[in-house]
Amino acid sequence: MSRIGTALTVALTVICALACAAQETKTFEYHAPDDLAPGPGVFSKENGEITVYDSKEHKSAGQQDKTDFEAFKAWQQDQAAFEAFQKWKASDKGSDEYKEFLEWKRWKAYQEWQNSK
Repeated sequence: MSRIGTALTVALTVICALACAAQETKTFEYHAPDDLAPGPGVFSKENGEITVYDSKEHKSAGQQDKTDFEAFKAWQQDQAAFEAFQKWKASDKGSDEYKEFLEWKRWKAYQEWQNSK
């Protein structure tokens, strides 16, 4: 049994070594640490220029405030719906269905406890 395991390990090692050797490699291009890499940067565009202000993309302050206010109103509606759901969920705890659900949960926990023995 150990000869088969050893032979299998050697065969897999040879296959992995051959697969790694067959990989296509690309040359490494060294860049000095203080040199800039080609292409766009975090704040620059494709040609390397940095734009502080672009008149083509200018939005008026009123338009931005209106957009922010609309987003805030949508958030308020979502928050009100969530609070109504929480209130509804809390009010149903005394019902017979909820008591049956709690009893079922206790029964499932008991079953899991029995199965873990």
